[in-house]
Amino acid sequence: MAVAGDYAGDAMDALAKLRYYKPTKRKKDGPHRNERLHADRELRQQRAEEFEAAIDRLRTLTGRVWVTFPGKTWYPTADQYWKHGGPQTTADWAGEVLGRLRDMQEASIGFWTACDENSAARESHEKSYNDRYQAARNAARTAVNTFTESAAKLVMR
Repeated sequence: MAVAGDYAGDAMDALAKLRYYKPTKRKKDGPHRNERLHADRELRQQRAEEFEAAIDRLRTLTGRVWVTFPGKTWYPTADQYWKHGGPQTTADWAGEVLGRLRDMQEASIGFWTACDENSAARESHEKSYNDRYQAARNAARTAVNTFTESAAKLVMR
């Protein structure tokens, strides 16, 4: 239970860290919390590194999850993995959490890169990258929930 709790807690920490690096969006009631990142690249880099450190902590726990909850599903290609239903075990769901967090990170990095390259198109970047970010965030939350449910079922046997 401790390993599962640590993993879920660190996953939630990573989700929280990404809130401070995610793409900005237009708000009627004031600036977005990450508005400063458009002008302050040092702060943006710091927040990116904080998220990366959170992912590294989570990655280290993945091995402990695999030992504590054996049964990692493996197929030679991602297409085959998804053809057979995707994540099935607690260990699989731990990997899914990491993957969806990476998707969120990629959306954020893509946004900041696009804004640096063409700031005039910021509104368009906000729309497209926020859509990607939100989809990945929803998938990450589902993965964390499913991971914890799977682990709890095994522990409660």
